[in-house]
Amino acid sequence: MVVFLLFLLAALFLAYSGASAFGWSVLLTVGIFLFHVSGVSFLAKLVLWPLYLVTMCFLNIPELRKKWLSSRIYSWVGRILPAMSETEKEAIAAGTVSWDGDLFSGDPNWQKLLDMPAARLTDAEQQFIDGPIHELCTQLNDWEITHERYDLPPEIWQFM
Repeated sequence: MVVFLLFLLAALFLAYSGASAFGWSVLLTVGIFLFHVSGVSFLAKLVLWPLYLVTMCFLNIPELRKKWLSSRIYSWVGRILPAMSETEKEAIAAGTVSWDGDLFSGDPNWQKLLDMPAARLTDAEQQFIDGPIHELCTQLNDWEITHERYDLPPEIWQFM
């Protein structure tokens, strides 16, 4: 029982650390060997060793893994995932996702974000904010809009 728990802990460690196929192969080999020497029947060994060899081939020979395992998993996942949205298609067509791509990768480069220049408004954008937007904001009464009218006054709608 202790050996089984150690084997399980090793498997959890490999899963947590994102081990390579080679690491999993070593663990599986140790597990098969321990099972083999534990006194199992000849029939169990007869079934276990060919299964082990096939598994090792799929894990450690990239051509076999890609053709018979990865391609089938990708095909299955492709059928169950939703279709790509128009926004996603546009982002891919744009050719870059800038720092956002780093963020969603799970390992963002924070220095890249810090090195980006601060966003600046164009002169036309700043004039729009300083002119019509400022004038609109001076005419708004939040209390009247949210607690009395529950809407904007007609003159504000006309102004906009």
